[in-house]
Amino acid sequence: MHLKAALHGTTACRVEGRTYEEMVEFLQTRYELTEDEAQRELRQMKPRRGENIYQFGEYVQRMVRLAHHDLYVAQWERIATTTIISSLDHWSLERELQLQPPTSFGDTMRRIQEYNGA
Repeated sequence: MHLKAALHGTTACRVEGRTYEEMVEFLQTRYELTEDEAQRELRQMKPRRGENIYQFGEYVQRMVRLAHHDLYVAQWERIATTTIISSLDHWSLERELQLQPPTSFGDTMRRIQEYNGA
């Protein structure tokens, strides 16, 4: 009931009369990225205009989990950290993070935030 109420437009029309399981399957098929699409997204990722580093970090983590669902958390963090660092437009920050590698994804995010002075 809540899911149906949250949908709008043609999507709301397409789930009318379906069970919860059928709605979830329809929405996942229609809107969820495949593993290949998530991997492609990771290769070309850049923060969006107005997006803070933590919002970008959450998006990166989500794409890493979709692209590499069979890995352990430590491996996800390493890929997410590499993706964040490679997406930076700050040569000096990127160099600093390469010279003194972060200890975790959280450490990466904290150091980027400190560097940006916010």
